[in-house]
Amino acid sequence: MKRVHISWDSPDKGTSWEELADRLNNQLQALCIVNIKRHARVVWEKIGEEAFHLSTNLCPAHRSVVLDTVCNRLLNKQPVQLIATQCIEAGVDVDFPVVYRAYAPLEAIIQAAGRCNREGRQNKPGKVHVFQPLIESNENEFPDPGYRQAAQVTKMLFRRHGADKMHLDNPDFITAYYHELYDISRPEAMNRTKVY
Repeated sequence: MKRVHISWDSPDKGTSWEELADRLNNQLQALCIVNIKRHARVVWEKIGEEAFHLSTNLCPAHRSVVLDTVCNRLLNKQPVQLIATQCIEAGVDVDFPVVYRAYAPLEAIIQAAGRCNREGRQNKPGKVHVFQPLIESNENEFPDPGYRQAAQVTKMLFRRHGADKMHLDNPDFITAYYHELYDISRPEAMNRTKVY
């Protein structure tokens, strides 16, 4: 994780899709990972047709073509913005200098950080920005209840400890996340204070 610098927006301050698109358009090469396909499509449409979209809405052959094109643009230092769902987080070898990741379960954020300065070839650390999408109160933010619950634990840890303690390379922090996640269904465990 020393090859990346991670910044955390407050989960209580939402980023609009327009603001996110502006931030992405200000980067030569950037990856943005959101939690659901509908959000990926909205961000992709806000950026415009020059951006690339990757989700399970595409068939496997089309996803492969998109990834090949994106990887070639990355290697040749050409402009490329990729908007994706979590389908990019496991088993995909991309190396972006900048990654934006919507709040998610901690393991998903760690996977997203693995797509930033992956090869360690940059002269400076890559940048990972964790952000909270600004969405309607009645809109689904996550693909399923279990994913939502794990993401809420990530947000709770931020609220409790702040960005200064959200270190993805600290085993004690990761252990605290999993203790919170697995203790959440046990009411007697909720009164315990965890220190890391």
